[in-house]
Amino acid sequence: MIKLRPEQLEALAKVAMQQAIDRLMARLRVSCPSQTREMDDAALRSEVEAGIAQAARYGLATENTVAVFLECRLDLGPDFDTREAWASDALNNTGLFPHEKAEALSDRDMLGGGSES
Repeated sequence: MIKLRPEQLEALAKVAMQQAIDRLMARLRVSCPSQTREMDDAALRSEVEAGIAQAARYGLATENTVAVFLECRLDLGPDFDTREAWASDALNNTGLFPHEKAEALSDRDMLGGGSES
């Protein structure tokens, strides 16, 4: 049996997080081309890292739920979660599972939220 020391586990977690950030950046370049076109990789990475921390406050921690949150953040602004009532209602609804919160954000046009893209 292989035993990993805490510092080895931490190093693996950092690598996994960087890989997830890379995948999220690639996804956002495709799903939000007009919002990411002028951003270099460093700026987009910073945006993704800030969005991950922000999404975590609402229990969004999987790559897919965070990606939906980031798409809204890029489309509507970094304060959409507090400025847009429909988003705030969904994100703060303790009766919803994280994937349901992400679905509500995805369905923002049906809820009367969102913007013309």
